[in-house]
Amino acid sequence: MEFKYCVNPNDEEPIMLINKHIGFDEAKGQGIIGSEFQKELLFLDSLGKKRIKIYMSTLGGSVLEGQLIYNSILKSVCKVDTYNIGVVASIGVPIFGAGRTRYMCDYALLMLHNTSGGTSQAQDILKQSVCTMVASRVGKTEQEVSDIISR
Repeated sequence: MEFKYCVNPNDEEPIMLINKHIGFDEAKGQGIIGSEFQKELLFLDSLGKKRIKIYMSTLGGSVLEGQLIYNSILKSVCKVDTYNIGVVASIGVPIFGAGRTRYMCDYALLMLHNTSGGTSQAQDILKQSVCTMVASRVGKTEQEVSDIISR
């Protein structure tokens, strides 16, 4: 298998990178492809690794692409830890939160905001999804997360 996001697939504790935007952006081009990241993560998981580390610095991007990554982390058998090594924003926040153990550098930032793009109905649906993902990992209600995001 060819690895695009994993630095060291043969290690006992491989490192995967989320180090650019997630999904496709008209101005920035192709970023992290959720389905490819998912495939690599689940393949590493099937090898019985001790744990998988995900180093993150992303301004976020597509909620739909991010959901694939988020769910793959939660469904993995081996422990997946996430590391915020810069700025993790937007859909990157729930992905970061999916880690079994989460680490942040002293200078790192988490930034969460309302969804954008598409119709207002689509934005509401995607915001609800993000609120559900975050709330399930931080011990707050979906409404509390929604209020935080709206501020």
